[in-house]
Amino acid sequence: MINEIFNKIYKVDYRLKILILLTIELVLFYLIVILAYFNWAPDFSVPEPRVALILAIAPLLSVFFLFVAHAYRSATRYQSVSTEGRFISFLSLAPMVWGAIILALGAGFPRSVILMYWLASVLAFVVWRRFLAGLVKIIAGDSPRRKDRRAIVILGAGTVGVQLATSLSNQGYYRTVAFLDDEPSLLNRRVHGLRVYHIDRAREVIVKYHINELLIAKPEMRRGDRRSFVRSLAGLSVTVKSVPSLSEFALGRWKVSEVRDIPVEELLGRDPVLPVPELVARSVRGNSVLVTGAGGSIGSELVRQVAQEAPVRVVLFDSSEFMLYESNRRLLELLKQSNLLVEVHCVVGSVTDRNLVAQTLRKYGVTSIFHAAAYKHVGLMEHNSASAVMNNVFGTLTLVRCAAEFGVGRVVLVSTDKAVRPTSIMGATKRVAEMIVQAMAEVHDKTVFTMVRFGNVLGSSGSVVPIFSDQINKGGPVTVTHPDVTRYFMLISEAAQLVIQAGGLAKGGEVYLLEMGEPVKIAALARSMINLAGLEVREPGRDDGDIAIEFTGLQPGEKIFEELLVDGSVVSTEHPLIFKANENFLPLHELESFLDELRSAAESFDEIELRRVLQSLVDGVLRADDIENAGAVSADTGKSYSGDLRLTI
Repeated sequence: MINEIFNKIYKVDYRLKILILLTIELVLFYLIVILAYFNWAPDFSVPEPRVALILAIAPLLSVFFLFVAHAYRSATRYQSVSTEGRFISFLSLAPMVWGAIILALGAGFPRSVILMYWLASVLAFVVWRRFLAGLVKIIAGDSPRRKDRRAIVILGAGTVGVQLATSLSNQGYYRTVAFLDDEPSLLNRRVHGLRVYHIDRAREVIVKYHINELLIAKPEMRRGDRRSFVRSLAGLSVTVKSVPSLSEFALGRWKVSEVRDIPVEELLGRDPVLPVPELVARSVRGNSVLVTGAGGSIGSELVRQVAQEAPVRVVLFDSSEFMLYESNRRLLELLKQSNLLVEVHCVVGSVTDRNLVAQTLRKYGVTSIFHAAAYKHVGLMEHNSASAVMNNVFGTLTLVRCAAEFGVGRVVLVSTDKAVRPTSIMGATKRVAEMIVQAMAEVHDKTVFTMVRFGNVLGSSGSVVPIFSDQINKGGPVTVTHPDVTRYFMLISEAAQLVIQAGGLAKGGEVYLLEMGEPVKIAALARSMINLAGLEVREPGRDDGDIAIEFTGLQPGEKIFEELLVDGSVVSTEHPLIFKANENFLPLHELESFLDELRSAAESFDEIELRRVLQSLVDGVLRADDIENAGAVSADTGKSYSGDLRLTI
């Protein structure tokens, strides 16, 4: 019955709600002032009319000052501590003004009544409003019982942390029990009524308060520091989340209360490398830019970044109609939102098609090319070697020859660390593609040919992060090929920036590398992702734990350690974190004879000959047993290098 009445009141017009709330509090203050008077006059005699009039002034003043403070327009359900303090300040003005009126009237009214009314009215108001807020949340159905509220710890006792704690408290689903911080002025003090512990005591605090969720509210915290902190929690079943960056707050994309999972990429590699605007502009601004593989992970990001640097036009080239359509759609949305005027054209086809490539360069007056089209999946290419050779090697050869013929200003090849001392077909084909670009740079001075080499790109097709996430969501196990496998990682956005800046730096024939920080053990990455999900790793031979890690063995062509250099020598460039390597290659006239043999082997699906030629080109890195056992690799799976499986770097 009572619940139905409150539900009806909750749903009425807000003006009627204000009137009801004002009336209730006016009655409340009248009761308080009468009790304060009778406490002074214990004989309970009815006050004379003049005294009764003086008593009536106090509640009216209290309601008036609360009205001035907008206490009746504020949503009680979301009332914060700071808002409550503001109301108390205005409410405290009422007894002061009341006392001044009594003094002016010369009524000789006892000061103890005024003091008691002040204290009692403030206390009653706070208790009443908090009770009302809780009642409203219960009626609205968004306030769980206290024992059901999730206990959390917040890293960051600054402004953002306090705002986060307040906001989450108002929502009713979280209960902040402590802060963590490394700011000396805050340590062992109380902020927002909660103790601030040093960040180094995080494990102790988590265990002490039985915490299952920790929120990072230090948007200025460096990625490296954040990575170290999360790794320090290894072995604890605690989910780590974060609030957005300050720039996202400023742009209005997020609210403080909108916590989110920490992207795994923030825990890998090193802090992002900021682009140098001048380098980005050199190969893009005012140019007609062609991006091959424009539907892939790197290609679509290249398209997005190029379009924002004032090119004359952007040409998207890809063999996958659907991926090209999606990349074009996203680009047009970006241009519309950013109010940018850039010509956009799409070409469906393969870079191995010389007529199509030549027509595209001529028709759109292409002056810069970013070549990202390639088959990249190591395991698949081991069983589709002919396709890998035709696409990665001869697609590149076709493109660079046409670029030289039509006077394209710059050509930038997107390469991979798997091209360094390759043990896989894919890596070997990418190294040959690099050699083609290097050889072309030696004989053509009107076109600048260069390449950029980097490690694994997070979020690209085949990346371990989405694979691990999917396995964790399904309850495991998480599969890793080898306990010691390590990889370099970088973000898609950074990879695209590096490619564009390499085009600006290039003089011809260089291999550009990015300082990528320390390589990451894939097994350690798997553990971190399991822990970030608030789960425990199930160790071998034990039944406790949530997700198991299984080691499946190295795949064909897979290496335990990846490298970025062939000969280990680099020199610095204009960009402090971009380096240049000058690596050996065959002159074009020598390379062409090997390429003729390689084309013949690929077109006839001669696996043994194909691998033999690749071994000759890349200094015999492909093992002898790879050639001897080539017959065990089914050539039937790669009888067409124009198949419908397409993976782009």
